[in-house]
Amino acid sequence: MFRYWGKRFHPRLRAFSLHLRFEPRVNLSRVKDLPLLYAATLHLLAGAVTGSVFKVRSLVVLLALVFAESVILVLTRGNAAGVWGIANLIAVQVGYFAGMYGRAILEQAGYRSSVRPRRLH
Repeated sequence: MFRYWGKRFHPRLRAFSLHLRFEPRVNLSRVKDLPLLYAATLHLLAGAVTGSVFKVRSLVVLLALVFAESVILVLTRGNAAGVWGIANLIAVQVGYFAGMYGRAILEQAGYRSSVRPRRLH
């Protein structure tokens, strides 16, 4: 009853193969929060640049700015945007860690950077 390249399939095998098929559940062209996803990506990149150039004090300043941004986002777009505000804070921190880690790997490999970690005054 089962042919690999043929058209006949056992009914149970056909039902099982339909369950294995990958179908995306979210269509990104219809998501109304797509600009917030882009903002989270840009916050991740900003955190990576900050982590590779500046010290921890600048992370605190950047987190304060992103927190103020997320408060404004909640006030303008509602409580559902609060999750994106928290995601932006996490993205900045993860990006900062990735920037520090990438800088440490490059310095360990022997690449000397002309940009030294700086302080914000």
